[in-house]
Amino acid sequence: MFPSGKGLKIMTINGIPIRIDWSWLIVFFLVTWTLAENYYFQTFKTDPRWLNWSIGALSALLLFTSILLHEISHSLVAQATGLPIKGITLFIFGGVAQMTEEPKSPEQEFMIAIAGPIMSFALAVLFFSLYFLLRRSIGFAPLTAMFSYLGIINIVLIVFNMVPGMPLDGGRILRAILWKLLDNLAKATKITSILGKGFGYLLVLFGAIQVFSGNLVGGVWLSIIGLFLTRAARMSYENVFIADILEGVSVRDAMAPNPVTVPSDITLENLASDYFLRHPFGGYPVKRSRHILHDGFPVHESSFSVSYNSNTNDETDYVDDSPAFPEIHTESIEIDDSPAFPEIHTESIEHETTPEEEAQVLHKNESTEAVQPLHSDEFTLEEENVPDDILGYVGINDLNSIDRSLWSRMTVEELLQKRQKKCLSVNPETNLKEALGIMEQENVSCLMIMDRGKFLGIVNREDVIGLISVRSKIVGGLRK
Repeated sequence: MFPSGKGLKIMTINGIPIRIDWSWLIVFFLVTWTLAENYYFQTFKTDPRWLNWSIGALSALLLFTSILLHEISHSLVAQATGLPIKGITLFIFGGVAQMTEEPKSPEQEFMIAIAGPIMSFALAVLFFSLYFLLRRSIGFAPLTAMFSYLGIINIVLIVFNMVPGMPLDGGRILRAILWKLLDNLAKATKITSILGKGFGYLLVLFGAIQVFSGNLVGGVWLSIIGLFLTRAARMSYENVFIADILEGVSVRDAMAPNPVTVPSDITLENLASDYFLRHPFGGYPVKRSRHILHDGFPVHESSFSVSYNSNTNDETDYVDDSPAFPEIHTESIEIDDSPAFPEIHTESIEHETTPEEEAQVLHKNESTEAVQPLHSDEFTLEEENVPDDILGYVGINDLNSIDRSLWSRMTVEELLQKRQKKCLSVNPETNLKEALGIMEQENVSCLMIMDRGKFLGIVNREDVIGLISVRSKIVGGLRK
C-alpha cells in the first residue's frame, strides 16, 4: 500500500529524485476515465469523445503536477532547514516526500508542514485566475472547465490535508503546536496519531455506507484511503516510539562483534554449504581473498602469518607458520621433505609478477566495491580509515537471487558485483535509531562498524528489530 521508493525515476530537483510508482498508472487512468466519461461528457455532450479524453488526460496530468509541486514544497523547506529528503514518489494515493528523520524542533515541523497547503492555495489561485481570464476572452469551454476543475480540486486537497491527524499536513501542524506547548514530541505524536486513526476509521465507515447505498466504486475507494491513513498514523506513532526506545543506545550495543567472514573467491555453492547451512546467520561480511605462491603453486593466505621486519618496515612478508603446506600436499603433487627449500621457513616467499598479472589485479580491485564510509553531521568516518579488504555483505536473499545452476561457477565477489551491493560503515558510538534510518535510506540490510580503521563487527536490521522488541517490553516505550 505504501510506495517502495523503487519506482521509475523521471527527474531530479535540487538533488531530490522524483519517481513514479507503478500504482500511479492505475489512478492516472481512473482519473482520466472518470473525467472523460462523466464530468466532461456531461459538460460537452455535443463534442467528440476524443476531445473529452484529451482534456481528461491533460486534467489528470495537471492534477498530479499539482500534487508533485505540493510535495516539492515540503521537500525544499525540509532541505532548507537541514532535513535530508530521500525522494518524492507519486503513487496510487497521491504523493509522498520521504524524510529520513523526524524534525528537530516544533518550528521546523511547522514550517515543513505548512509549505504544502500554501503551495496548493497558490495553485488554486492560479487555476481560478486562468478560468476567469479564458472565460472572458476566448471562452473555450473545455479549457475553462478544466481550469475550474483544477482550482476546485486544489481547494479540496487543502481541506483534506488540513484535517488535524497524522500523517496529514494538518496533523503535523497540530503536532508542532502541541510539541511547543507540551515540550514533549512523544505525547504530541501520540495525540495526533490517535486523531489520524480516528479520521481513517471514519472514512472506512463512510465508505461502507456508500457501498450499501449503491456507490460501489466510490465507497470502496474511500474505505481504502481510510485504511491507508489509519496505517500511516500508526506508523508515525511507531517511529517516535522506536526513537524513544533507542534513546541513548549506540550501534555498539547491538552489533555482532568479530563476525564470521567469507572469502571473496569461494563459489556460491561453497557459500551455501560451508556457511549458510553450518551457521545460524542470515548474512556475512565478504573479505577480499589474497593468495601467495609457493614453488609456483597458489596457497591461501590462511596458511601463513604476517611477519614484520623492523629494519625494512615491510609488512608484506609471509612466513610459514605450520610445519607443512596442507593445501599443497595432494595425491598428485609430492614435495621433498629434505632441506631443498630452506628459505621457506625463514625468509619471505616472493613472487615476481609480470606486467600483465599486475594489470589484471588492478582491474579486479578497481571493479570491486569496498566498504563506503558514511558522513553526516553527527559522525564522520575518514575514508583512509576504512580497510579495503572488506568488500561488502552477502545475505541469503542475495544468494537465492542467483540461478542455482550458476552456483558452482560464480564466486562471492562476482555476486557482489552483479548485485551492485554496497555496505556502509558507521562509528560504534552512532545512535542505533540513526543507523536504522541509514539502512532504510540507503536500502541496505546491514552496516559495518569501524573504529579508527579497525573492523569491529556488523549490525543488521534483524538485530536492531530484536533489540527493540526486548527493550519495548522492559523500558515500556513512550515515557509518561
